[in-house]
Formats: sequence, C-alpha cells, structure tokens
Amino acid sequence: MKQFALFSLLLVLTLGACKKYPDSPMISFIPRAERIEGKWKVKEVLYNDVDSTIPYKLHIWEFTRNQSVIRQVLQTKELGFWTTGNQDSDFIVEMDSGERTIYEIRRLKRKEFWIKDRKTQLEFRLENIK
Repeated sequence: MKQFALFSLLLVLTLGACKKYPDSPMISFIPRAERIEGKWKVKEVLYNDVDSTIPYKLHIWEFTRNQSVIRQVLQTKELGFWTTGNQDSDFIVEMDSGERTIYEIRRLKRKEFWIKDRKTQLEFRLENIK
C-alpha cells in the first residue's frame, strides 16, 4: 500500500511538471510544432479581460511546418516566419516588413491556440479552421 501511495505521488508530481502553458492540458503527445501548424482565425481578442475582438475579427494566420507564416486581413497577405524562443512559452512572429512580435503561449491544443502579446498585453484566442 505504501508503494502504491508513493508511486501515485510521484506520478502526480511528474505529470504536473509536464504542463508548459498556463491554460493548456497537463500533457500532450502531439509535438508543439504540429499543434501550431495550421490555419487559424481569431475567435476572441482580450485586453485585460475586456473583449477587443472587433478590429481583429477578419485576421487569419497560417503557420506552416517549415515555420513560415501568412497573415491575411481581407485580400491583403503578409509573409514572415515564426519560431519559439528561449522559454517554452515564447512564440515569435517576424514579418517580412520587419515587424517582430513576441507572444506568450497561453494555451496550445490542436483546435485552440491562445497567445498573448508580451508588449501590448493583447491576448489572441485563435481557433483552427484547417
């Protein structure tokens, strides 16, 4: 019985350490890059927990396996690349125009991707559409 209790405690501590992002599941067997890959539309944008979605509602971001990004607003497309940073939660998007944004990954699931701009504090809640 003591061994089972010890094993259970170690399992809980180990799984607790697997959670990388504040609002993400405890563990995922799908690699981070594979979860990021896809076409995403803005579901919601928050600033200090206040809805700020309207100006971003038509934004679509596509992140590819080779780390390129296409940001589209209506018929205008911008190209760039994405990467992860020194911290597990860093997500960096650099557009060809020179615009560079560092986000904190808040949630990363196959169908949900929440990122918070470290500078403006805007939190983008994206949903996968492809």
